[in-house]
Amino acid sequence: MKSMFVPVLIVIVLIVLLTACQDFKRDNDITGQGEPVTESGQPPDEEGDTGILNKGSMQQPADSKVLYDEFASSPFKREQIGFSRVRTAVERKYPLIKELFSSKGIQYPPKAVYLRAFKKEGILELWIKSGSQESYVLLKCYDICRSSGEPGPKRQEGDRQVPEGFYHINHFNPSSSFFLSLGINYPNASDRILGVQGNLGGEIYIHGGCATAGCIPVTDDGIMELYLIAVEAKSQGQDRIPVHIFPTGMDGDSFEALMDEHIENSRLTGFWANLKEGFDAFEENGQIPEFSVDNRGRYIFE
Repeated sequence: MKSMFVPVLIVIVLIVLLTACQDFKRDNDITGQGEPVTESGQPPDEEGDTGILNKGSMQQPADSKVLYDEFASSPFKREQIGFSRVRTAVERKYPLIKELFSSKGIQYPPKAVYLRAFKKEGILELWIKSGSQESYVLLKCYDICRSSGEPGPKRQEGDRQVPEGFYHINHFNPSSSFFLSLGINYPNASDRILGVQGNLGGEIYIHGGCATAGCIPVTDDGIMELYLIAVEAKSQGQDRIPVHIFPTGMDGDSFEALMDEHIENSRLTGFWANLKEGFDAFEENGQIPEFSVDNRGRYIFE
């Protein structure tokens, strides 16, 4: 009896191990391996369709190989098309993106991209410079489907704040835990002066899904478009795609109300007044303002 029990036990153990391995592989195929789940440390939310693409809102794939070949026209794009989620984005969004540009009378591909976010309004604007354009034009607005924290900048790890200030894309992540993601260079030079030294945090992304603890989620549908357009801009030679994040619209009643609400916090209102300088500079001529950071952490616009 004992001699029969041992082989049976071994078979049962092997079946359990095989099942576990299959489950692990399936989970990784769905969620991917991307940025550490720190600032965006909640599980993906089904509303944002991470892992479950909202096929009802997307065009059915055309001839995939033709699309891949057309898209992969530069070394960086050929590198990106090697990732399955980028291929999915190309299949589902590349033709629609070109149609969008055409409908706006904007030449494709873009030579430069600018992203501008307003936290209170929950909007991420996509601005484009293309062809012979000298100024940026607004192409599309994306809903930021969830936010965390309060008005004000991010100053330390774990405060759940979405940063405020002047940043750029420093990471393309085609294998993100949130489908696709674009990393921003938080902490920047100003944050490193004004934030909690040694505990600034990081890993801030614009990403798919609808979960956040300091990031900017725009759903899988939104990130596919933004990611591909950003890839195009980088391939056209734009090494730094600017990302400016504001607490609210920086003109009119919204900004005045924000300043009035926090009138007793001079440090915060002073910071926002400094951000408004950069906002106004872009509004004046449609150009990204050049800036430096002084030893007090203030942005100095040229």
